[in-house]
Amino acid sequence: MDTADPEVLVAVVTRALSVQALNAQGLQEWFMADATVQMTQKDFAQARRWGITSFPPVVGRYGEHLVRRVDGFAKAHVLVATIDHWMDQASMTGTPRG
Repeated sequence: MDTADPEVLVAVVTRALSVQALNAQGLQEWFMADATVQMTQKDFAQARRWGITSFPPVVGRYGEHLVRRVDGFAKAHVLVATIDHWMDQASMTGTPRG
């Protein structure tokens, strides 16, 4: 599914909310509101400044530093292995390393 398409994204979020018995009333109006669009553009601009080009990223942060661990879609076993490796590094050195 193309979640960059607003209609698809609203449908996915509406379904996710309904599974959790949460009300999605007004979601499409909120999603399309000027303030929401501006906040989203600001967030994407920040992501570009951080070097993030694919979504969803997995990013580690310590202090002012961000380190990309995974860019874009990754299967669960890749995410788990990446996070495990990172945590192993942190336990050996006392701080996570890039």
